[in-house]
Amino acid sequence: MSKHFYFILLFITITSTLFAQGTRCDTADPFCSDAAFSFPNNFSGVTAETGPDYGCLTTVPNPAWYFLYINNNGTLNFSISQVDLAGNPIDVDFIAYGPFSDVNTACATQLTALNTVDCSYSNSATENFTIANANSNEYYLVLITNFAGQQGNITFQQTNAGQTGSGTTDCSIICTVDLVPDETVCIDTDFTITTTLGNSAMEASATYKWYKDGVLLPNETNSTLTVSSATEQTNIYSIEVNADDCQSNATNQVSITFSNPFTTLEVTNINELNACDDAITGVATYNLRDNELQILNGNLASDFRFTYYRDANFILPIDNPESYENNLLGETIYVKIESTTLDTCYETASFSVNKIISPRFDIIESQIICTNISTDTVTFTAENPLLNTYEYSWKDENDVEVSTSNSFISNIPGIYTVTATDNSTPFTCTTTKTFEIIGINAAVITDTIINEYYVNDVFSLEILITGLGEYEFALNDPNGTYQDENKFTNLLPGIYTIYVREKNGCGITEKEIAIFGFPKFFTPNDDGINDIWTINDIRFLPNAKITIYNRFGMVLYIFQPSDNQGWNGTFNDKLLPPTDYWFTAEMTNRFGKPILRKGHFSLIR
Repeated sequence: MSKHFYFILLFITITSTLFAQGTRCDTADPFCSDAAFSFPNNFSGVTAETGPDYGCLTTVPNPAWYFLYINNNGTLNFSISQVDLAGNPIDVDFIAYGPFSDVNTACATQLTALNTVDCSYSNSATENFTIANANSNEYYLVLITNFAGQQGNITFQQTNAGQTGSGTTDCSIICTVDLVPDETVCIDTDFTITTTLGNSAMEASATYKWYKDGVLLPNETNSTLTVSSATEQTNIYSIEVNADDCQSNATNQVSITFSNPFTTLEVTNINELNACDDAITGVATYNLRDNELQILNGNLASDFRFTYYRDANFILPIDNPESYENNLLGETIYVKIESTTLDTCYETASFSVNKIISPRFDIIESQIICTNISTDTVTFTAENPLLNTYEYSWKDENDVEVSTSNSFISNIPGIYTVTATDNSTPFTCTTTKTFEIIGINAAVITDTIINEYYVNDVFSLEILITGLGEYEFALNDPNGTYQDENKFTNLLPGIYTIYVREKNGCGITEKEIAIFGFPKFFTPNDDGINDIWTINDIRFLPNAKITIYNRFGMVLYIFQPSDNQGWNGTFNDKLLPPTDYWFTAEMTNRFGKPILRKGHFSLIR
């Protein structure tokens, strides 16, 4: 079966959707052939009117009428194709009439066989026809039918556009107007509806009429319309554009919905935020987002965006609302609440932040105790409190509470904390400070390093100690002059008492030592100088006994230096060779404690 649609209008516009084709000749729509043109077909079941001679079209179901106006002389070749919504080809038919001097007269009396240009009733999904030798200022009419009545789309195209000898159509007769898409905007917000004319020829003479819900807006004659509403509602705004060359007025409409996404938000009576200040800096830190749950009032957080400001004009933003710092006693915070679905919408609110003064008091950071003195204790007191109503909690380093008064006494070293709490306001603030009890003790003398060999007749003593404290050193007099250095020089042989005093009063440690003078060598050559090896200045230990050995441990000589005895380098009246020899010095101090010295010296001949 064939469905022919005479298409006298070569319309090659970009794919454009036409929802209300003219179903009668006298309501035919204009179009031109400067671009491919696609539109939804007619599948309403209506049959074309009686009167015209439909030529080869046995039936004329689902008609769509179009007309075109010749601009430049020449031949125009057209193609017409039809597909269903799935893109499958379906039969299309047409009949084309012309030429005419005007469309209205042609529709009334001139759609005859004599004026038929081409016709097709084949079962093809693509049809072609030609308008040969068309002249400028001529009109042509095309009827396209949808034989199968299936819903789909029809496409027209001039196939010889731009070729030598081809004619062109006048697109100035096609008057269309596009509006912005349907939109949802905020109440109390201006929204501008803009227009875009279908061709530039309309611009010079175009006139505009605007309608709201079908009612003319008499003072609105511009190409744009600014609308707003104080309440939530939906309005249909229509535009009617006329221009000198338009065959009919261009019309369109848009739906604007005015919405208020903030109606269920809580933007009044917002809770104030309280924060304790830092006891040192006086700065309070707030999380301003803590109020967002109250403001949302059950709405989704993802639907809104919160921005915080320090001023009512929303000029000074707060960049860190989660940790906003402020040293003022009170401040008003302003918040802008924007809709994430309607970018132009926002609501404002405000709330207060209040700084609560944390407890203020002083405490000594550290004190020392003498651990070797069982009765030694220290007292810490919360001094200079701002209020006398604070409650205190003192804790040791194991977090065990050891006191709840304003002071604490202890003799146990460690790191402690004291927390003062102010319960005088509904918002409780605390301040915690850390202090330390430092344990020290008297020194323990672990060793002494004594230089007892004659080196320019100078002897030295170095005192080695352990202990926790600060120590100073003295010899022979516990009340004498102390020094920080633990080494004494320029000493003479003799008995000394070492005193080590802890500077903080944790006691004096003492120890008695003896310094002897042992020559490093002697020269028994009868010159009267160093002929005898003996221990000088040891008369303070009259019972001292000196024993001389050779390298093999053989006893060579025993003497007592208190009797000015010494060794002359002989054994059994024989001179011994020059080499090193060893000695032991056995003594008892005045307390009966044994003293033993060992060493070696050289015999030089």
